[in-house]
Amino acid sequence: MKKIFALIFALVMALSAAACSSTPAAEGSAEAEVVVFDPEAPIATIGDEVITFGEYEELFNTYAEYYAMMGYDMENDAETVESLQDFIVDTLVEEKVIAYQAKENGYDQLSDEQMAEIEVTAAAELEDMVTMLREQAEADTEEDSTINVEERLAELFADETEYYTGIRMTQEEMGQWIKDYYMESAITQAFREAMLADVTVSDEAIKEWYDAALAEDTELYAANPEYYKDDKESEELYGDYPVVYAPEGYKRMLHILIMPENAMADEYYDKETTIETLKAEYGELAFAVDVEGGEGADRMKEIVSEYKQLKADMAKLEKEYFASAVAKADEAYAKLNSGESFETVMAEYTQDTEQTEKGRLISNQYVSDYDWSNEVKSEFAMLKVGEYSKVIQDEEGCHIVYYLADEPAGNAELDTVKDAIRQQLLFEAQDEEWIALVEAWKNDGSVKLDHDLIHSLEYRPVAVG
Repeated sequence: MKKIFALIFALVMALSAAACSSTPAAEGSAEAEVVVFDPEAPIATIGDEVITFGEYEELFNTYAEYYAMMGYDMENDAETVESLQDFIVDTLVEEKVIAYQAKENGYDQLSDEQMAEIEVTAAAELEDMVTMLREQAEADTEEDSTINVEERLAELFADETEYYTGIRMTQEEMGQWIKDYYMESAITQAFREAMLADVTVSDEAIKEWYDAALAEDTELYAANPEYYKDDKESEELYGDYPVVYAPEGYKRMLHILIMPENAMADEYYDKETTIETLKAEYGELAFAVDVEGGEGADRMKEIVSEYKQLKADMAKLEKEYFASAVAKADEAYAKLNSGESFETVMAEYTQDTEQTEKGRLISNQYVSDYDWSNEVKSEFAMLKVGEYSKVIQDEEGCHIVYYLADEPAGNAELDTVKDAIRQQLLFEAQDEEWIALVEAWKNDGSVKLDHDLIHSLEYRPVAVG
């Protein structure tokens, strides 16, 4: 469901940011008479697109609760309420404006192939949601035999849909909601691409960005070469403007990571806490005995004995914790020794989700924010290009690393990063153009708002109990 609710979460974040400049709640808010409006009354029209009071009220009530939970006085702070109302209406209007303009430009239909794909995707999304909530309903039934699974599932489902959308829905209604979401998204994307087809980025703009970035990166990594690893790997993993200068001292490696299958036993952390307590007691006794000449030497001996036993117990628990990872790592290592390529074994075993086709960066000269352990660095330092390490164990799990190549230091040639720069500049240019288009459509006279009806809506706190 994450993809579906991305827009809603974005709205929550925007509302939260807007609320930060509002006035905190005052005590003793007065009760107000509840006025009921026609839920079908239009608060906004955009051509033949309509936003009803009911749609607006549902969204307002949902997010007004976020404001209230953050401590803002939604019953008495008129400025905050009006700001929230305008923000919600603008968000709803923007969606309808895009839908209206898409229809006007002939982008209101999807192909049979697109519809078939959406049907499959929507069904899978709904099934995932139902499966998750059914497991919870069945668990609740096991705890209380009077609970009916299907009734509990329907209740959980309605709660879940209300939490994310502001509307309590059945499975059938939510299935349609998901399908509509994907249809609208596909139409909007096709329309957006068509409207931005002529947006381009010149070679001059690319060269200008490259020159500025080269000067900035050279200065940054000359002063702080340890930043390079994290910045470069972030670029390669998530996609962004390229890093165009590399300091000396970095290598590339391929990485097999195998982590323990289960969590460390709670007993391990209990013993760890006990050890810290013993250390503190030992320190106090040592001062009393050595400095003040007091008693406590016998207790100090007991603490040493207890400490050694706790460490031995922890070592045993740690060995049990790492056993599955060690076994798999030894298996992978045996395959490497039998002649299988590192890439083949890595593809089968590694759990490193941050590895790209270029491998991972490592340096024994610098310490980065997100760096390798000393164990990994020490073993890598003994390798030559084309060699792989033995199994290395650290807090993360078991590693086997392969020295792939040295990272070329100095400038990245413009031709090697030109396409990446063009793509990022194009994204920015398209975003700017799209924002300008939407703003123009919102202000071209096609949008009609009923401001009185919009601002007549009052916050009603959710009753507790």
